[in-house]
Amino acid sequence: MLQFEESFFKEEIREGFCVKSMMKRVWAAQMEVLKRFDEVCRKNHIRYFVDWGTLLGAVRHKGFIPWDDDIDIMMMRQDYEKFCRVGMSQMPEGYDIANVREYDDYENAIVRIINNRIISCEPERLREYHGCPYVVGIDIDIMDYKSRDSQEDKLQLDLLNIVIQSVGAVKGYEEGNFSLEELKAFLAQVEGLCNYKFDYDKSLQQQLRVLGDYICMLYTDDDADEVQGPVYRIHHRPNYYMPKEWFSDTIYMPFENVMEVPVPVGYDPFLKLKYGDNYMIPMGKTTSHGYPFYSYQEKILAEFLKKNHMSGEAFDIDLEQYEVDKEG
Repeated sequence: MLQFEESFFKEEIREGFCVKSMMKRVWAAQMEVLKRFDEVCRKNHIRYFVDWGTLLGAVRHKGFIPWDDDIDIMMMRQDYEKFCRVGMSQMPEGYDIANVREYDDYENAIVRIINNRIISCEPERLREYHGCPYVVGIDIDIMDYKSRDSQEDKLQLDLLNIVIQSVGAVKGYEEGNFSLEELKAFLAQVEGLCNYKFDYDKSLQQQLRVLGDYICMLYTDDDADEVQGPVYRIHHRPNYYMPKEWFSDTIYMPFENVMEVPVPVGYDPFLKLKYGDNYMIPMGKTTSHGYPFYSYQEKILAEFLKKNHMSGEAFDIDLEQYEVDKEG
């Protein structure tokens, strides 16, 4: 278990941004999840690197970006597949992995490992996760290989784009916008292009997402000089590919004076690709994806506390702002 000074959990102004006490506990809980993930990866010789805001935070802040609320990592496809085969079963009891293969309603291309599926105020859980009652985890971005053949590269992206559009077609059918016959005619083209057969008795959206996942895996280390994020390239980052050499070795950097995190040896050009040449200069103290991510969980917890005549003080919750569902 990671050791924190009690002062770490106090509300703090960092670079002009107020980090609440509960956010500090959420940070600590996420680092605890990362520590356990790291132990399993080291044991099984599985590589990973911190990514996105966590990478930028490690390099620029030696910890979390003050206005960030999650932990991002990246894995090469072969390391991720190995973790799924042998690593996930070695994670602590109650841990779960959310991806398109395990859940038919999971829509995110980013995989998530979580420490539980329910909020808990049990003393042991609170002790284990530094007073954080919420479900927390880490996000995994999977990196695939870009064919060195330009025609193969284009074909892969075209196929993946068709599959992504097909998910939209299935949603349209489910919303009643067109008939099953029309949907089958559309998906027959996908079956022909991908040599795939859909099972209409099972979730079509999940089958398409899994098919898209396999299309991302078309090329291997031997086929490529570069790695890529194919979905990013389709949606909004056409240049999101980079030399394999950037990830050929690992550097460990301090994180919140509590642990060290693995950073790719080519972190500087990688961060420039992501955030621009001036990535070391904070451009604005803005949050994203509904900061804090646990706001919905806080509502559920507040309702539970009120119904059971408990205080919200331990969780930095002002119970007065929440209504109790009298039918619950």
